[in-house]
Amino acid sequence: MAAHSLESNPLFGPDCVIPAATHLPHGERINLVVAEEGGRYFGAFPLLRQGRNDADVTPVAGLRRRVLTTNVRRFRFSGTPLLHRDRPDEAARTIFEHLRDTRNLTQAGVVFMDSLVHDGEAYAALQGALATCGVRTATYHQWHRPIVRRRSEEEIDHFNSQRTNRRFARQRRGLEGLLEAPLVLRDRSDDPGALEDFLTMESAGYKGREGIDLRSHPGEAEWLVEMCRRLRESGDLCVVSLNGGDQSVAMEVLIRAGDGWLELFTTYDEAFAKFSPGILLQRELFKFVFAHFDADWMDSCTYEGNTTMEFLYPDRLNLVATLVVTGGVMDWWSVRTTHLNLRLLKRLAAARESHPRLSRSLDRVVART
Repeated sequence: MAAHSLESNPLFGPDCVIPAATHLPHGERINLVVAEEGGRYFGAFPLLRQGRNDADVTPVAGLRRRVLTTNVRRFRFSGTPLLHRDRPDEAARTIFEHLRDTRNLTQAGVVFMDSLVHDGEAYAALQGALATCGVRTATYHQWHRPIVRRRSEEEIDHFNSQRTNRRFARQRRGLEGLLEAPLVLRDRSDDPGALEDFLTMESAGYKGREGIDLRSHPGEAEWLVEMCRRLRESGDLCVVSLNGGDQSVAMEVLIRAGDGWLELFTTYDEAFAKFSPGILLQRELFKFVFAHFDADWMDSCTYEGNTTMEFLYPDRLNLVATLVVTGGVMDWWSVRTTHLNLRLLKRLAAARESHPRLSRSLDRVVART
């Protein structure tokens, strides 16, 4: 069914979900909700029940109810459900009617669906189905993520200003001089040792020091290796490194998503940090992907507010996170209260940013009081 989905999402496909259920600490708690008929699937996506103290699940800020979430750790880059292109509306309606009817069994009356493509076909089918199956929804958050759509090599060279391009050229020459070799982008997708090199480089950098690298979390390195092994067999994996001779200075792991690529993980050797090897890799990667693959876009899969990626990537993808209330009045009241509180906090934050002197004066008054 994943191969015939209305919109492709490899993170919800078997090559990702099965290794996650096998290796991740919360894997046994990952459920797969499906719409099927006669043994054939027409809709599916993973769900994890979020408890109040679950460290392995990103909490829904301000919501004091038990939640079923698609935001499983390492899956959060894309939350698009798998809906078969033949019957997407019916599949989505069947799934949410089931979640509504079994809310006492799941002990959760809210479903948090994160990172949905707002302008996508799957989101439209989902919204249409939710409107007909007697559940209410609220938009939790909406933001834009940097992506790049297909461009010619000449257009890619003109993403940034001439001044910026000259700075990147100086950094490239400086790094090549230090390594005494030209920088070359290498495709290591078929190299069994590439992932080990990636994990080692990641652990040696700031991610390792801050405990956010894959090896710092039980099972995550094993999940990555098995997922990539599966995707390599289907030709849906791309692992690249930026090399000067035999020295790798930056690496990236990408997976195919239909007519585009998701950039899941990136790292660089901090010994060469002053030359910005990660940025140099990104600029070469744009040209490589559009030259070697029939791809229409590349998604940075980065967090909101990553100014570096926003600077490098010229296009934007409109994403939305939605709360679906499958429970009763208390669940709806909690969702609405959370939604209003978040809107109020955003307006207060904007007001403080617009009027910093007044905000500091009010802070002093409150502190004295």
